[in-house]
Amino acid sequence: MYQQHVISIKETVKYASEQHTVKQMAEQLFADFFSHYPEAQTYFADYDMAELGPRKFHILIDSLLDTLQYPDFAEDRLDEEVFRHLIHNLRDREYYFALLDALYRCIHNNAKHQWQPHNTEHWLEAIAGMKHMIDQGAKNHISEPV
Repeated sequence: MYQQHVISIKETVKYASEQHTVKQMAEQLFADFFSHYPEAQTYFADYDMAELGPRKFHILIDSLLDTLQYPDFAEDRLDEEVFRHLIHNLRDREYYFALLDALYRCIHNNAKHQWQPHNTEHWLEAIAGMKHMIDQGAKNHISEPV
């Protein structure tokens, strides 16, 4: 069942990559994210976003594909990510969710000429699965209400 999702996500990322470089898409991704959560910029203040942005972009894509292909691994990995981000005092799972939503919009906008209705379904289902895993990680590690 999920193989079609994997194919769809890989194809749309490929189409988007034909329009813009990863660096450009990472800039779009974070511009979108920060437009919704400007206060989140403080978490990135000490980083060179020209370097970090493309790395985070790849991590998000890989994590989304892992969610579909290797769910047990992805669940453990995302749990560790939530825990690791506590070092930066990131306690709001909505930031993770908003970053995934910004990734979807970025790929959709850059692949729109080849985008098909099934791509929307596949992306949204994959993101929902990843959000669920992040939510579980937040429940495991964040004692405050999330």
